Amino acid sequence: MSVKLLSIATAALMFSAVAQASNTGIIRFTGSVTDATCNLIPTDESGSTSADIDLGTVAAIDLTDSNPSSKAVTFSLVPAPGSPPECMDGTKTAEVGFNGNYNVVGLANESGTAGNTSVKLEGATTAGWHSYTSSAQNAALKTEVGTGAINLRAAMTKSAAGVPAVAGTVITQATYSVVYK
Repeated sequence: MSVKLLSIATAALMFSAVAQASNTGIIRFTGSVTDATCNLIPTDESGSTSADIDLGTVAAIDLTDSNPSSKAVTFSLVPAPGSPPECMDGTKTAEVGFNGNYNVVGLANESGTAGNTSVKLEGATTAGWHSYTSSAQNAALKTEVGTGAINLRAAMTKSAAGVPAVAGTVITQATYSVVYK
């Protein structure tokens, strides 16, 4: 019987030590409430749904200091079929952010083999094109009347002047977020 009491007393002491060693903390939750939720899907130049944007091929020698970028490829974020009409009326401004591995000219070539080459990403504003860079990762972009499309374009570009581009692949990615205003 004393062995049982000793076991119970030992277990109580161990539980007490575990309880005293517990940690507390704060978890922060964030979110937003909007008057219209628009499920956006990326589409390529042909209008096909695609999250992969093919920037084509450019010769390294063609990326010069006086012409540092390849031909831009256009694509869009468009409301998915069945989205509310307010997603397509074109009256809202979309605050669009792209989170990625940036440098001063755009998205760094994360896993490709090309040297001194980045992706220049731009979004259509009411005043022209906004270039996404390490210091400008968000912008108020216009939405098209009738479709709600948010128009974007991307091109391969030299990362630094005075240094030649080196042949290879260009592979990078960015996560987008959109808040309507």
